[in-house]
Amino acid sequence: MAEIEVGTLPDRLDDDEVELVLEKTRKQLGNPAFELPEGDPGAAGNVGEDIDEVVFAEFVDRLEVADMGCEYYLPVSFEGKIDCGDYCVGSVFTLVAVLEEMMDELDIEDVDDDLDEELDEDDYASDLERLQVQQRLLWRIFYDAASEAIDTELCLFVVS
Repeated sequence: MAEIEVGTLPDRLDDDEVELVLEKTRKQLGNPAFELPEGDPGAAGNVGEDIDEVVFAEFVDRLEVADMGCEYYLPVSFEGKIDCGDYCVGSVFTLVAVLEEMMDELDIEDVDDDLDEELDEDDYASDLERLQVQQRLLWRIFYDAASEAIDTELCLFVVS
């Protein structure tokens, strides 16, 4: 099952991998002195866990279309994603922009919509309708996690 977490980069990567991310991010930004913000490590933790693999794969496919399917999102602003070998890194700010663009196709009118009410529905007209509801709920998890990462200056991790 997939998970979404917020934390510091060393929570997930070893020292060499962190240095690789920093090196490539510095190059992407054109700033050789760039360092990740310290953030609030006390705010780290799971934001979404036990996410259905089919729903998750469908959602990640949507992110891939926007070239934002990454395993790690950094609290720094840049366009696109950075290839770091076995994983990709993107900007949590760019992720939020992509999520906001996805709202129309997921039939979400407002970022503050209470999507949890949709969980109470047991009978859906079709499996497609159930998947659409699950996609909207996963969108909310991603959006809330990205907002949390921005507010706490932490990284967002997408673990499948």
